[in-house]
Amino acid sequence: MKSLQRAWHRHSPQLFLGELLEKRWMEPIIPFTLTIAVFLAFAIMIPRYLTAGSLQELMRNFAEQGMVAVAMAFSVLSGGIDLSVGAVFAMSNFLALYLYLILGLPLPVTIMLVVLFGAAMGAINGGLIAYGKTRPFLTTLVVLIIVRAAYNKVTVAFTNELASIDSGSSTWDFMGSGRVLGIPFNMLVLILLAVGTHFFLTRIKPGVHIMA
Repeated sequence: MKSLQRAWHRHSPQLFLGELLEKRWMEPIIPFTLTIAVFLAFAIMIPRYLTAGSLQELMRNFAEQGMVAVAMAFSVLSGGIDLSVGAVFAMSNFLALYLYLILGLPLPVTIMLVVLFGAAMGAINGGLIAYGKTRPFLTTLVVLIIVRAAYNKVTVAFTNELASIDSGSSTWDFMGSGRVLGIPFNMLVLILLAVGTHFFLTRIKPGVHIMA
């Protein structure tokens, strides 16, 4: 009886599960498995969910949120949080429309200025937290409120102009709705971004330091 009890404690399901959950690779695999399960459930319950047109639309709608999530990973992995990413992302979208469609700036210049805006907002958050010793939650919450309020104001002010302007640019239209080998362009950008981020976090010294 005692030998059976010892064998049970040594090989019990609770012990096995506990050791399994301690594995480092379990942390990413659990949400990945849940995502696959939800996807399969939708595929079974929703008619024509797995058609090419449906999958392309899913990828196109998912890509932008995926880019935000990849960027947010840097804050989370370093032990912080950034509540302002949604507001900054929305303002970046408006700036792209305003600079390119209303001011008529060249597309490369527009992209560069929008990226610089996002970098500046990140530098403000990071500078206040790292050097001002402010709390990440409160700091990014305040930035969220300010940027979101500014976004609401400017979108109301320029709604008519933005609604009535035609881009007239095949490159602009391709970036928004184009496909490469059936894959939406923004999804390809997300894939490249994710691969580059993985390489940075696992092979480049500053990224490995963040992961550590």
